[in-house]
Amino acid sequence: MKLILSYTKLYFLVLLRQPTYVLSTLIFPSLFFMMFAHQHADEPVKANLLMASFSAFAVLGVAFLDFGVSVAKERGTSWMNYVRSLPVAPWKVFLAKSLNALIFSLAAGWVVMIVVNLTTDANLTLWDHTKLSFVMVAGMLPFAMMGYSIGYWTTAASSMSIANLIYLTLSFGGGLWIPPDGLPDRIAQISRYLPTRFYGEMVWASVLDTDFDMRNVWGAVIYFFIFLIIAVLGYRKDRA
Repeated sequence: MKLILSYTKLYFLVLLRQPTYVLSTLIFPSLFFMMFAHQHADEPVKANLLMASFSAFAVLGVAFLDFGVSVAKERGTSWMNYVRSLPVAPWKVFLAKSLNALIFSLAAGWVVMIVVNLTTDANLTLWDHTKLSFVMVAGMLPFAMMGYSIGYWTTAASSMSIANLIYLTLSFGGGLWIPPDGLPDRIAQISRYLPTRFYGEMVWASVLDTDFDMRNVWGAVIYFFIFLIIAVLGYRKDRA
């Protein structure tokens, strides 16, 4: 456990010393909310839903950048070659990166929550915020696997553009920027099957205090296993 915590601290410090990463994960989602969605948060229910949407959007950024881009850039470095030569089980390195991503994803989501609470009439209780935090982190798992898939199947040069393209496209298509009923008809039809839509429905349910639709939960689980398989295949290809 001590080794895992040491790796977690190492990855945390490495990312913390990258201003581009910190700004893109912690500041960009809140800035995006203020620029494009704040004017629509004109009543408590809308503000609560937008808080959930942009908190989820913030967590997606961590999943794609931390698991995707960073893995692609690390794969060919001398540091990673050195780590592979050590008698350390790969799952321990994975767990350390996951703990680090958990820290940044919570931080990114909480920054959005603070901004929305300070600038709108959002009226969630402490329990509501806690429930939203749990759902947005649990719902990140399929996207963490998607990020790993990007990291192991792309190059360091192409990973950033590919990750951002998927990240932004899925966020829009899943209804995290525009409510699903406001999407163009053709996109709305596709949206129902996107992992971000399943994710959105879960975080929205958490702030509306409604029951979870198990269709969304099972949809997220299916996507998790699909991208877990893709990520494992990519990892084996990289180690071959």
